[in-house]
Amino acid sequence: MKQFLKFFLASTLGTLVSLFLIVLIVIGMIASMLTFSSKEITKVEDKTILELRFDKPIVDRSPTNPFAGFNWQSMENNEPTGLDDIIKNIVKAGHDEKIAGLFLNLSDIAAQPATLEDIRNELLKFKETGKFIIAYGETLSQKAYYIATVADQIFLQPEGSIDFKGLMAQVMFYKNLLDKVGVEPQVIRHGKFKSAVEPFMLNKMSEANRDQTARFIGTIWDNMIKQMADSRSIEIPRMNQLADSLVAEEGNTALNAGLIDGLSYYDEVLDDLKTKIGVMSDDSLTLLSFEDYFMANDPVKKKSIRSKKIAVIYAVGEIESGDGDDKTIGSDRIAAAIRKARLDDKVRAIVLRVNSP
Repeated sequence: MKQFLKFFLASTLGTLVSLFLIVLIVIGMIASMLTFSSKEITKVEDKTILELRFDKPIVDRSPTNPFAGFNWQSMENNEPTGLDDIIKNIVKAGHDEKIAGLFLNLSDIAAQPATLEDIRNELLKFKETGKFIIAYGETLSQKAYYIATVADQIFLQPEGSIDFKGLMAQVMFYKNLLDKVGVEPQVIRHGKFKSAVEPFMLNKMSEANRDQTARFIGTIWDNMIKQMADSRSIEIPRMNQLADSLVAEEGNTALNAGLIDGLSYYDEVLDDLKTKIGVMSDDSLTLLSFEDYFMANDPVKKKSIRSKKIAVIYAVGEIESGDGDDKTIGSDRIAAAIRKARLDDKVRAIVLRVNSP
């Protein structure tokens, strides 16, 4: 009995300690959420440079769930950034007299091609205000380089490289594996271009699937290469040749090919930024992050015209029955949103923004 009580008390104590730690973690998370929500408005100083990193996944719209990007194992929050918020910040910076320019501090960007193009187009509009854009990276992925080419100047770390090599697509096939384990899939499809089931019935791409895949990624690449070539003042055939030859894998060859404007370390780029805005000391250089600038007042924010509104409904992810969530298109939730907008006398039109596989 004594031994039983000993183990019982030890087990109870362990449970209480665990519950206490969980309560502390939850309180800490709630406190940090409240701190963020009540964060003071950021004051923007004169000659401020807005720094954009794009180091978090980019989705169509910032998630409404505050725990959307929370990793319970590492206890870190990697909440995605909404494209809508990125565009708002860039537009706001373009009209803000205290923002001297943009600094694109890039590496890789977790975003789809259409999302990247939206960001790039907004950066082009920002340049029309007469403000500068400088891009820098220790290494640049192809997505990051696509965004960087909108800049007035691109600087690469002297030992860095650019992953500039074009687009590709590959498919994993399971037919041989299924044959070995004795599994025979029952496939129903109509039309040779319905290729979703091919991995289970073939051991290589069909000609129809190869053709449609090549056309699909070819269209995306043609659009990307044209925009990059125009921004870098390089002919499209030459840009394709540079991608095929992998010259951007080394900084010197990328510089000689005209893909970048210089090889510089981070502190040297900061010196260039100081020169652009006419300051000398490090204390005078103000780099403002995306998150902090989001909390700054919009200098030209206009009151909405409440008698005439356009409703934007986001349909993101796979379509499913029920309410769904931020990553799926729930039939009930989308239908309810459309119905609400339809019955609102102040709504003059509905924009349905679809991003679905």
